[in-house]
Amino acid sequence: MADADGQVLAGRYRLVHRLGAGGFGEVWRGVDERLEREVAVKVLLGGADPQAARLFEREAKLGAKLAHPGITVVHDVGVDSSRWFVVMELLGGRDLAAVLATSPQGLEITEVAEWGAQVAEALAVAHAAGIVHRDIKPANLMLLDGGRIKVCDFGIARAAGATASVTAQGYASLAYAAPEQLSNETVDARADLYSLGCTLYHLMTGRPPFSGDTPMAILAGHLSRTPDLPSSLRAEIPSALDEILLELLAKSPAQRPDDATVLAARLRAAAAGQHPPGARTRRMGSANTPDPQVEGAVFLGTMDWNATAQEFRGRDYQTFTAVFLPGKDTRGASVWGDGIYTDDSSIGLAAVHAGIISLRQGGTVTFQTRPGRESYAGAKRNGVWTSAWGSWSGSFVFPLPQPAAHASRPVTEPVFLGVMDWGATAASFRGRNDEIFTVILPPGGNVRDGNVWGDGIYTDDSSIGLAAVHAGIISLRQGGTVTFQIRPGRESYAGAKRNGVKTSTWGSWSGSFAFH
Repeated sequence: MADADGQVLAGRYRLVHRLGAGGFGEVWRGVDERLEREVAVKVLLGGADPQAARLFEREAKLGAKLAHPGITVVHDVGVDSSRWFVVMELLGGRDLAAVLATSPQGLEITEVAEWGAQVAEALAVAHAAGIVHRDIKPANLMLLDGGRIKVCDFGIARAAGATASVTAQGYASLAYAAPEQLSNETVDARADLYSLGCTLYHLMTGRPPFSGDTPMAILAGHLSRTPDLPSSLRAEIPSALDEILLELLAKSPAQRPDDATVLAARLRAAAAGQHPPGARTRRMGSANTPDPQVEGAVFLGTMDWNATAQEFRGRDYQTFTAVFLPGKDTRGASVWGDGIYTDDSSIGLAAVHAGIISLRQGGTVTFQTRPGRESYAGAKRNGVWTSAWGSWSGSFVFPLPQPAAHASRPVTEPVFLGVMDWGATAASFRGRNDEIFTVILPPGGNVRDGNVWGDGIYTDDSSIGLAAVHAGIISLRQGGTVTFQIRPGRESYAGAKRNGVKTSTWGSWSGSFAFH
C-alpha cells in the first residue's frame, strides 16, 4: 500500500502517512473526516489469508469491549474494497522495542518496573473480561509522551481457556510466548503474565530470557531451560525483582502469579525496596507441631545473601521468614556472633553458620529480632567464620528448630526452577532420568495440597513438596529449598506416615523421583 497516501477508506478515513508495518497489517496516521480528528488506521495487507481477516475483526471487537487508560481505544472496524481495517486512537510516543534499541544493555530498572505495573493493571481489566492478549512483547507496548504505557494489538487475543492454535501457526512472538502457547495447550491469563515476565526480563537485562540461533533453540528454552537470574546479568536488579521475574517465568502456569493487580503492587514495591501489604506478607500456615513463636511471622520473600537485620532494629521479638536462593555470591558479607548475632550480620551466612541452610542449596530461614547485647562470641561452624564483638545495639536469633541444610549431600548442577506450588508434581519431567532440579516451596503448605505415593522413592505424580515434608527435608510451616532427582519407574512403592504426611502404597508406575 505504498501508494495509499490520500486514499479514503469507507468514505470516511483518509490515510495520511504510513507509521509502520508488521505481521499481517500496516498502521497509518489518518484523519476521521466525519469527526475531524486524527486516528490510527490499521489495514490488513492484501492477500492475507481468511484466518488473518478473522483475527483482524476480532481485534476490533475485543478492543472495543475494554475501557482502561492503559489499553488502546478502538473506534471502528470496516471493509473497503475487500480490505479490512481497524480505526484506533492515535498514540504519540514510541513502542518499548524502539526505546530498548536506544539502550541495548537494559533500561532504567525502576522505570521498567513501573511500566510493568501499568501493563499488569491493563491486563487485569482484560482478564476480568475473560480476554487473554496472547502477544505481550515490547513492540506491543507503547510509551506515550506523558510517560504512560498503552497495551496495543489485541489481534490474536482470545477468550481464556482457548487453545494456542494461532500461536502455533506463528502469529505470536516466539521470544515472549508461554510454554503452553508453544505446546498448543489451553491458555489463560497466566500466559500473558509469562509474556510480561519475558518482556520485563528483556527490558531490564538487555536480552530475552531465552535466545538461540534457531527457532527450535528458543522454543526449547521456553519448554525446558531455567533462565539466568536477572541480577547475574545486571547486578543492580534487586532480589525482590529477581523473585518476581522467576515466578513469572515458571514453566507451569500453576506456579506463576495469577492476579495481575497484585502483581502490579508487587512490582512497584520491589522497585521501591518495600513489601506491599497483602501481597507477600502472610501468616504462616498451621504446622504439625504448633509453635506460638512463629505465629504471625512476616514473609519477606527472596533476600540477598548480603542482607542484614539492621532495618528491623527496634522491632524486638518480631519474627520474619526469608528465602535464600542457591549458590549466590557471598563476598562482602560478614557475621558477628554465635547463636545470637549482631543485626548488621548477614542473615543468610548466619543461617549457614547455625546449620539451618547451606550455601549450595539455599533455603528458607525464620529469624527473630532481639535487643542488643554487651558482647558476642565468635566461632567457625559449617564453613563460616564468625567474629567476636563487644557491645552492639541490635541482635537476631534463629528461635525455632528449622529444616536441616543437608549440606553434605552432593548436588551436580541442579536446574533451579524457582518457587513451586505445593501441589506441583514431577510428572512433567518423566523420562529425564537422573536429571536434578531444585525448587523453593513457600511457607504455609497444607497436607491437603496434594497426594503422595511412596516412601524414600516416590511416584512422579506425587506432590514434591509434601514428599519433601514426608522425607524430613522441609516443613509445611516454613517451606524451604528442595533438590530432587528424576528416576525410572518401579514395580512397587511403599507407604508410611512420617512428619505428619501419610503416603500410600502403589504398584507399577512409569516414573519416580527421590531427594538428592
